[in-house]
Amino acid sequence: MITKKICLLGGVCVGKTSLARRFVYSNFSDHYQSTIGVKIHKKTLDANGVDVNLMVWDIQGEDRYDKVLVSFLKGISGFLLVVDVTQPESVAVACNLTERVKTFFGNVPYVLVYSKCDLTENPETRTRAQELYNGACSVYDTSSLNGSGVEEAFASLAKATLERHKAA
Repeated sequence: MITKKICLLGGVCVGKTSLARRFVYSNFSDHYQSTIGVKIHKKTLDANGVDVNLMVWDIQGEDRYDKVLVSFLKGISGFLLVVDVTQPESVAVACNLTERVKTFFGNVPYVLVYSKCDLTENPETRTRAQELYNGACSVYDTSSLNGSGVEEAFASLAKATLERHKAA
């Protein structure tokens, strides 16, 4: 079995914890509790016939603590870049995070995830996010509430990390 460390990155309140809960435990809670530091979850899935043990690091939302974030990212295999479709300002945070990962860890595979797609979308969000498409392995619309796109986004990232592993 192959183990991969993947991280959920994005701004505060974009839905990272809800995505992790939906993926790992198949449930949703509308009770908001801010992540302080990191929460680590584990789930095994099949990616192209290979069992991949995903260590899912749900990292606190983007803030001033750059050094803390970099230490959480050591050993990263890939990440879900989470943008809230209701918050266009979440795109700027996502762009900043992508650049920081690239600066410290090189070209790490990532999947762009639009979260909260069950809510009314602000059309400006997708327009602002166009530059994030270029580096993404894939892009998914997700809803932690009903589960749509969540499993697929994580599976896509697992496959991308395996492809990178084979190429290395």
